[in-house]
Amino acid sequence: MNTLYEKYGGEPTIKTVVNDFYARLQKSPTLKPFFEGVKVNELIDFQINLFTQLMGGPKFDPSKYGTSIPRLPIKDENFLEVAEVLEDTLISANIESDDIESILALVASTRSTHG
Repeated sequence: MNTLYEKYGGEPTIKTVVNDFYARLQKSPTLKPFFEGVKVNELIDFQINLFTQLMGGPKFDPSKYGTSIPRLPIKDENFLEVAEVLEDTLISANIESDDIESILALVASTRSTHG
């Protein structure tokens, strides 16, 4: 059985999706303030690696980022908006609906440790 990572083309697709996702997040009036003073390129790199692992690709060591990746103080209502933006991004990337549900569940499972 192929992983989602393999099914959707691996790292190139994940890079495209994560970059699009962060571009969309930064356009949101309610979410944009979370990125003030944040090194967004480092955050994107971290998320590419996290998504790669979540989707069945190579594992990564989050400790290599040390303290450079901030824990954003995202409240429940913000998290719901982030999930909606992610869902829209995945739809735009032609990810199948069942796989979108799986990805959203995987991301939600990381909330307590990564957000």
